[in-house]
Amino acid sequence: MHIGIIGGIGPAATDFYYRNLIKAHALANKKFVLTIVHAEVSDVIGNIAANTPGKQAKIFIQLAYRLEASGADVIAISSIAAHFCIAEFIALSPLPIISIIPTLESELKKRGLKKLAYSDIVFQWKPSYLEEFRPLTLLYL
Repeated sequence: MHIGIIGGIGPAATDFYYRNLIKAHALANKKFVLTIVHAEVSDVIGNIAANTPGKQAKIFIQLAYRLEASGADVIAISSIAAHFCIAEFIALSPLPIISIIPTLESELKKRGLKKLAYSDIVFQWKPSYLEEFRPLTLLYL
């Protein structure tokens, strides 16, 4: 599988994905094929602040077309914050999207957690996708 990553929004997150994908493929003795495209953090921050997920999704769509042209089979976004436009992006993407949100929700439920603390000191943004994690109590710090 050729994995496409929209990275650069949080370079450390992109690096985390990259290193762990290399490790997982090596352990599974599978060939690793990856393409990373760079998204501008200033676009994401501006669109979060302006609450314009559709505008950000359109930016991601252009990157998705580049990933599709590179031969990618699926796309992941390395930044959790950038998932604020995930619904709009999924609706428009030419390729399937691997989202961290269902995995995060599943892991929270599996661990039996009842509260989730979320901190955003820049925008005091309350991501709508966290609202779906019921019956969790959301604590915005």
